[in-house]
Amino acid sequence: MNTLHVPVFPKATVLNVGQQHTMQYAYKTEWTAVRSYCNALKEQGFHCCFEQESCGSYYTTYASDAAYAHLYYVPDTRTARIISGTLDHVALPQFPPETGVDFSYPSHLTQAILDYYYYDENNPNSRKDGNFGACYIVTLDNGSLLIYDGGGRWGKHDVARIWNLIQERGKRNADGKIVIAGWIITHEHVDHFWCMHHVLMQHGSEILLKALYCTPISRELLVGRSDPGERYIESPDALQKLHSAVGDFRLIRMHTGQIFWIRNVKVEVLCTPEDIFPEHANRYYDFNDTSAVTRLTVNGKTFLNLGDAYHVSSHVLVSLWGNALKSDYCTLAHHGWGGCTRSLYDHVLPELVFVPFSRRWIDRILTDATYVSSTSGKEKRWIQWAIDRYGDFHTITQHVFHDLAKGSFDRFLLADGCNKTLNLTTGDVKNETTCNEQEGFPY
Repeated sequence: MNTLHVPVFPKATVLNVGQQHTMQYAYKTEWTAVRSYCNALKEQGFHCCFEQESCGSYYTTYASDAAYAHLYYVPDTRTARIISGTLDHVALPQFPPETGVDFSYPSHLTQAILDYYYYDENNPNSRKDGNFGACYIVTLDNGSLLIYDGGGRWGKHDVARIWNLIQERGKRNADGKIVIAGWIITHEHVDHFWCMHHVLMQHGSEILLKALYCTPISRELLVGRSDPGERYIESPDALQKLHSAVGDFRLIRMHTGQIFWIRNVKVEVLCTPEDIFPEHANRYYDFNDTSAVTRLTVNGKTFLNLGDAYHVSSHVLVSLWGNALKSDYCTLAHHGWGGCTRSLYDHVLPELVFVPFSRRWIDRILTDATYVSSTSGKEKRWIQWAIDRYGDFHTITQHVFHDLAKGSFDRFLLADGCNKTLNLTTGDVKNETTCNEQEGFPY
């Protein structure tokens, strides 16, 4: 168990949550205990960096020169969480906006396609159903970029495609480098960080990476679960390679309730894997539920990135934020497989839904298509294997498409065929004409 670098909260359970961080979890506690704890932090030399009350809950971050603590209290459940760690290997986000930022800048968000159809018969590592993953690139006011995730290792062209998109969207600084102000990893599944890692490894000399954002969860909390994910952020080898390739950057762990800025974009952290344990441990069974859910705000418009969030995350999101989840644009969680609940989407009520998946599989999900097995000669559902694993997930995807996107692929935007760029201010969508090569694309 990690050593606490902050005061002890009365009657709290202490958990190791990853990255040498601890979480003190207190149940049946009161507001007076929370205020007393904040005073104890001040007495030990901590100062308040961030504070907000939202939807009935209280969130605050305190820091000293050597350590920090993020606390949030939910009166409805009388629960308090205090996540703490040292500042020698992680940094705090930019809570107040930077000076000289153009907040009226019309940032654009590009949803990148991947090699969803690529298959190499001569490559045993190739998948017959192509690559998986998601990648979103946001342009910022000073020519730098904010990027979410990347694709997996099963595509032939995706690293080059994402790098070309980065060059097309970003501007080089005086040193000739493209500035990535922030790269957010929603969770540590390989289809969400593999291409990112290799873009940075192959082109690090041309990139200035300012910050890498991720909230990994301790593997000891995932013992006995169906999928432990991959260990990336806590892998010394991976981080050493990144630092060798791109130089120094800030590693930032995000916490639920925080609001920070990346240039002209406001980032709200709405859910992290820290919300699951220990309170909902008995309901957790899929690593996708460790996704960090964040929402961007640009000129009053909101983009909610659900990552691969799943049932427990959906429950946490609705419980904490309720109708405040309403967002102009959002992603379809887990590429349409499993993912969030109907209740979650009915609280978000998006105008546009971004779908990081292929038309081939989305059609199979939407129509519950069948095929005749070449071995048994019997008719089978394409998605039966997914139904066996994820339950009636397809009815939720169908609901989002038919009821929220009104059955229109102008509102249900696939990462397929071409990259699609959203003007985050106006809501206009442009079908791009470059960096669209997709081997085997059938439509």
